[in-house]
Amino acid sequence: MKRFTRKRTWIPLFCFLLIGFSLFFVRIRGQAAVKPSLSRKSIKITVGKTKTLKVRHASRKVKWTTTNKKIAKIKKKSGKRKQKVVIKAGKKPGKCYIKAKIGKRTLKCKIIVKKKADTDKVIQKEIATEDLAFTNFSLALLKRTVQTDKANGIYDNVLISPDSVATALGMTEIGAAGQTLAEMENILSGGITAEAYNKYLSDLNQRLMSSKALIYAVSNSIWAKEGLVNVRDDFIQKNKNYHNADFYQVGFDEQTVTDMNTWVYNKSRKMIDKIIDDLGKDARMVLINTVAFEGQWAKPFQKTAIKTDIFNAYNGAKQKVSMLKDVENYPYLELKGGKGFAKYYGKDYALGEIAFVGLLPPENMDVDTYIESLDSASFLNSWNNRTNIRIDLSLPKFHYDYGTEMGGVLQDMGIKTAFTDNADFSRMANPTPETPALKISKVLHKTHIELDENGTKAAAATAVVMEKATAIFGNDPVKLSFDRPFVYALVDTSTGVPLFIGEVRSIAQ
Repeated sequence: MKRFTRKRTWIPLFCFLLIGFSLFFVRIRGQAAVKPSLSRKSIKITVGKTKTLKVRHASRKVKWTTTNKKIAKIKKKSGKRKQKVVIKAGKKPGKCYIKAKIGKRTLKCKIIVKKKADTDKVIQKEIATEDLAFTNFSLALLKRTVQTDKANGIYDNVLISPDSVATALGMTEIGAAGQTLAEMENILSGGITAEAYNKYLSDLNQRLMSSKALIYAVSNSIWAKEGLVNVRDDFIQKNKNYHNADFYQVGFDEQTVTDMNTWVYNKSRKMIDKIIDDLGKDARMVLINTVAFEGQWAKPFQKTAIKTDIFNAYNGAKQKVSMLKDVENYPYLELKGGKGFAKYYGKDYALGEIAFVGLLPPENMDVDTYIESLDSASFLNSWNNRTNIRIDLSLPKFHYDYGTEMGGVLQDMGIKTAFTDNADFSRMANPTPETPALKISKVLHKTHIELDENGTKAAAATAVVMEKATAIFGNDPVKLSFDRPFVYALVDTSTGVPLFIGEVRSIAQ
């Protein structure tokens, strides 16, 4: 009896063990049936930031790799099977893959690294028509100037001040009429009226001159030959209103040339010593603009960061230069395949209204070809879309002067009539026997720049020289003798429409 009872006590134990082993194998088989997977198929991440990624249902230890460590790397692994990782985006925006290998199975997650959110001040508005027109003129002027220099075998550094040229021509434009005015409005401001564009230039310059973080000085003057040109009062007044232009009536002799150059020297903060070499006998008016800029870097380069390095010149020469070195967060720009940065003038707590922008052309593209590719909309959009990233910067110290006569350049751009005897500057001066009409003879432009570890100095001067035109009026009066049949009309002086019109064939006695 006891033996029978002992046998029966093994039955529950056996059943318990059988059920336990069954559940264990069911669990193992169930785990094998669930395939491991990633918690995300793709991740978008900002430069320098981190994201978490893990393998779900990992049955073995996970081996993690990245296809590009510069774009994204594995920062930290955790979990019993290392199934969880922290991914850190590198310094380089782009795309790569994070791979998770479990046994013979490999899982991939697409990583998209974006640029940092722009912490720089960005203009979040559509580009103003006037801004687009000003930039379009600026780029066109630069392209034509470069082309002209190359055509003349000149390969020096080029520097123009569109503000100076546009303001000097804007003052001149106020005195234009007819076809002359139409061409100037079209090329200078893309069809914006002379009044509207001069107000735009005035507002632009006044705003910059009011800066407390830098120096931006704009000066204008009009010089007329005493006794030989009858300048219109409203022309002088408009230029006074828009551009605070000084007006001088002088003799146009050697002393006048000295006075003009002294005025330019002083107004350019002693950076440009001369703009006029001489005044010809037909010269009647000269309109002069100067722009002077002085700005200290908001964050100066360290003296210890100035290193001697090599600059590869356009002709293949290797030049030793003083290179400004820095590794810092800068506003970053991309434009037509080129890459660039911006560096502010002013102070950390009061950034100025002006920044230096450097642009490197794409690899294997020369700078002149790159300049030809630029357009105003892309240029302005590049600035508006700048982002702050860390940049390893090398910028050479440089300084030079540049000068050119822009008459041919402006005619190539489309301002043609203003340089001919058919020019109409009737709103500038009333005709006299000595000066029946005016035309532009020369547009002289000079610039200067100095850039070093402390900041930048730059200046520009533009002189529009007006001389007498002869085709319309001539020096001698036109003789009209109504001694043969003629047509006549009585017209409305407001519109010019004929109220009466007829012809005279004979005179009744």
